[in-house]
Amino acid sequence: MSFLSLTFLCFFILLLFPYYLVSHKLKLSVLLCSSALFYLGFGLNFFFLLFGLTLVTFAFSMFIPKLREIRFRKCAMSCVVLLTILPLLFFKYFDFISDSLSELCSHLGFNLGEHTLKLMAPVGISFYSFRVLSYLFDLYWGKITPERNFLKYALYVSYFPHILCGPIERAGSFFVRIDKNITFKSENLALGGKIIIFGLFKKLVIADPLSVYVNSVYSSPEHSSGLVLLLAAVFFSVQIYCDFSGYTDMANGLSRCLGFDLVENFRRPYFSRNVKEFWGRWHISLSTWLRDYIYIPLGGNRRSKPRKYLNIMATFGISGLWHGANWTFVAWGILHGFFLVLHDLLIGRKRSGSIGKDSCFLACCNTLLTFAAVTFAWILFRADSFSHFVEILSGILFRFDLSYSSISSLPLPFTGDNTSVAHFIVVVFYMALLFADSAIREFGVFQGLRKYDWIYYSFILASVFCFGYFGKSTFIYAQF
Repeated sequence: MSFLSLTFLCFFILLLFPYYLVSHKLKLSVLLCSSALFYLGFGLNFFFLLFGLTLVTFAFSMFIPKLREIRFRKCAMSCVVLLTILPLLFFKYFDFISDSLSELCSHLGFNLGEHTLKLMAPVGISFYSFRVLSYLFDLYWGKITPERNFLKYALYVSYFPHILCGPIERAGSFFVRIDKNITFKSENLALGGKIIIFGLFKKLVIADPLSVYVNSVYSSPEHSSGLVLLLAAVFFSVQIYCDFSGYTDMANGLSRCLGFDLVENFRRPYFSRNVKEFWGRWHISLSTWLRDYIYIPLGGNRRSKPRKYLNIMATFGISGLWHGANWTFVAWGILHGFFLVLHDLLIGRKRSGSIGKDSCFLACCNTLLTFAAVTFAWILFRADSFSHFVEILSGILFRFDLSYSSISSLPLPFTGDNTSVAHFIVVVFYMALLFADSAIREFGVFQGLRKYDWIYYSFILASVFCFGYFGKSTFIYAQF
C-alpha cells in the first residue's frame, strides 16, 4: 500500500475516526492494528518475518538485563544482534555475496558457478532492522530501560508512517511520544495536511517527472551529449532529494495528524558549505545512527588521526553497503568518507592559520563546490556498474558541447518530441520555486508572509493535481 494511492488515503481517513474516538490506552491498539494491516498489504510472508523478529527481540530485551555476568550478557547480546541482521543479510545480500565470491574465485582460477536465489527483500527491512538494533544497543549500554509492554515495542518496530523509508527513530524518543495523552486538535490536522501536500508536491511534481529524464539518459549514456549527461546528473541530485524528503514530509505529516511531534530527517542539505555539514542535514536519522552505533564504537576521533580516518572510511563504507547490494554503493560511501577526511585535513590547516569568517561570496562558492562534489558522488550511486559510471563520466568530460544543436537537445529526454520544451519549462519552474522556498526557510526572510501561506499551499495543491505524475511510482529509498 503506497502513500500515493487512493487506497491509502481511504485507509488513513478511516483510521482517524476510531483513533480520536477511543481512550488514550486504546489508541496504542488502534495504531498497532493499523500498522499491521498496512504492512500486510505487502505480503503475508513479509508480515510474519516482521512479527517473528519483533517477538524474538522483545523476548531477548526482557532477558538480557536480568543477566548478572558480563560474559553471559555479551553472549546473549551477540545472539540477538545476529538474529536481527541474519534476515537482512539473507534477503538483501545473499546474491551479492555469492556473486562477489564467484567473481573472486574466477579471477583465482576456480569456477564456483552461479548460486543466486533472486529473492525479493522484505519492504523496509533495512529501516526496521536498524530501528531494532538501536533499541538493543541502547538497552545493552544502559541508555534506556526495557519496554515491558509488548504492544508499545511492536508499534515502535512497525509504526506504519516510518516502516518503509524511515526516519530511523530511537526508541527512547518514540516511547515518550506515544506516552503523551493525545487529544483531537484541528491545528494538528491543518499542519499535518500542509506537510503532506508539500511532500506530494516534491514527489509528484518534481521527483517523478525528473525521473523520466534521468532514466532516459542513464539507460543509454553513449547516445547523449556531455551537456545532457551533466544535466541528468544535476537532475538526479534534485530527484533523489525530492523523492526521499518528500516521503519524509508525508510520514511527518501523517504523524502530525495523529498528534505526534515531527522527526527531522532533512534540513535543506544542498545549502551545506561542506560535506560534513551535508551529512548533518541529509538523512539525519541514518547519519546519527551510523555515528552512534558504528563510528563511536570503532573509536571515533578518540584515537590517532590515521585511526580516526580509518573509522570514517569504514563507517561510510557500511553506509554505502546499507543502501544497496552493489559495489557501486560501497564505493559511493567510501567516496563520501574520503570527502570527509579531506575536509578534516583542510580544516586542520585552516585552523592553524589566522583566517577569519567566510565572506558571503566564499560561502556561496563553498555551497556550489559541495553540491558539485555530492552530485559527482550521486553519479556513482545511480550507475548500475562501474563501467556504466565510467561511460557517464567520460561522456560529460569528452562529449561536452555548448553548440546550438547540443543546447537545443537538452529538453528532449522528457518526451523526445516538440512537447519536451513545455515539460522542461514546467519542471524547471517548480525546481526554482522549491529553491526559493528552501532559501526562505534557510535564511529566515519574508517571515511576514506566513499569514498568507494558505494561498501558497493552495497553489501547491493545485500544481499537484495539474502537473503531478500519477503513473506507477515508487520511492527510491523503499528499495533499500
